Amino acid sequence: MSIFQEEEPSTSLQNEAFRAAKRALRTPWDDTRYADPIPAASPANVLADVVRSSQRDQSPSGDVLIRMESSFQTDLRRFDTLTSGKLLTLEQQILLIEDVHRYGRIFDAISNGITIGDAAQPGAPLLYVNSAFEEMTGYRSNEVLGRDCNFLQRNNRDQPGVVKIRKALEERREERVLLRNYRKDGTPFWNELYLSPILDLKGRLTHFVGIQNDVTARVNAELQLSDERDRLFAASECSLDCIYVCESVRDKKDDIVDFTFTYLNANVSKMVLVPLDKLLGGRMCELLPVNRELGLFDLYKQVALTGVPLVHECRVHDRNIRSSWIRVQVVKLHDGVVVNASDITQRKEAEELMLSHGLHDSLTSLPNRRVLKDRIQQGIFRADRTRQLMSVFVIDLDNFKQINDTLGHAAGDETLVTVARRLSGCMRSIDSVIRMGGDEFVIVLPEIRGVGDTEMLAARISRELAAPMIIAGQTVQVTSSIGITLYPGTALTPDDLLSEADGAMYAAKRRGKNQSELFVPKAAA
Repeated sequence: MSIFQEEEPSTSLQNEAFRAAKRALRTPWDDTRYADPIPAASPANVLADVVRSSQRDQSPSGDVLIRMESSFQTDLRRFDTLTSGKLLTLEQQILLIEDVHRYGRIFDAISNGITIGDAAQPGAPLLYVNSAFEEMTGYRSNEVLGRDCNFLQRNNRDQPGVVKIRKALEERREERVLLRNYRKDGTPFWNELYLSPILDLKGRLTHFVGIQNDVTARVNAELQLSDERDRLFAASECSLDCIYVCESVRDKKDDIVDFTFTYLNANVSKMVLVPLDKLLGGRMCELLPVNRELGLFDLYKQVALTGVPLVHECRVHDRNIRSSWIRVQVVKLHDGVVVNASDITQRKEAEELMLSHGLHDSLTSLPNRRVLKDRIQQGIFRADRTRQLMSVFVIDLDNFKQINDTLGHAAGDETLVTVARRLSGCMRSIDSVIRMGGDEFVIVLPEIRGVGDTEMLAARISRELAAPMIIAGQTVQVTSSIGITLYPGTALTPDDLLSEADGAMYAAKRRGKNQSELFVPKAAA
């Protein structure tokens, strides 16, 4: 059956003249692709439909065809006039044969594969393929004409695109699909196929035109990207961190006013206690205002605008008022950011514990000598700012060595813990009790009114420490010698204040122990 059918049978003489004219105008395209009398539904109908299909397809060949469309439409009108229900004369047939060859050469110049199938036969067997189809598939036209296109899928005929094409053929409608085809040598390739029905001048379906585009490079790139996305997704879901992607939300002035969540792993929901389905697609600052309060929105905005990655650590509180630390790493992605938020609470607590151990006495839990000078310096700043006095006490236990020697070091340690507790009980919240080491303690007292306050506190400390204590099952009594100095005075630095208080403490010991002594400059003495 010819691709183009006559509406009325030609006479024997006309057929003979037709074949003679065709031999005279013979071309390679004609040898391999057409036979039988010239159509009543002309090649211009087919080509015009290819033009329309190419416009929809937006293929490279479509640009060529679109520029030639006006010429095709002119020819189509001429064909319509010549073939409107008439027997074709020899002259008309020769004229149309010339156009068949001309359009055939155009088809062969198109870079997309073009096939024409017989709609009257099951499976729409091929009646024509162009050179691009041959180059794309590796099959010559004489190997495929008369066959349906299933051979291109080989044993892979259950793919969704094949099912859609079968349905389109049955329903006689156009369809666009992606097919995994195989070249003659067995090499697979991805074929983007657009199938369109062809109607004759009376609106009857006669053929299907297929426009084929080898999109292997594009599909492979998409598959690779999809594979990488899947791997990243799997890694994200397996991560213990919170990972989310945000796109910028801009106002009319193109300023970033918020971010929209476009991806989140399950850990995000666990951290913020908001369901994932509510977060996804929602605006970050509307759902989680804390992002503005903590400065995270400004951080994300800075990265989105500059492209410079940032790392930030901050303390957050959940809805149960529990405090935790998070570390956020932010990088730019398109017009948004990718955020990796890690819960570093345990690390921070460990650091704080290490810092506390480094700055506190392990036995009594009092601040140790590493913070002593800083506490005194802060007292000096406070005194200068408030124009009030500040005092430093140095306290040494009088008979501690005897306790160690008679009851042992464990009893000595217990004694020191009790002394530390009693000293702390004498202090205000703004005062500091510091263990210097051994049986020596320092007290920093900011905001005192005068010497009278220091004398009252020294007397109270002496009473509290002298009260009996049970150590290792025995009653123990501890006395102390206290040295006191004031700021402002002759000393201007922490070291000088400590030196003055220490000297006063030794003066108290010389006076008989369980005494307190206020430092008096030599000139005043």
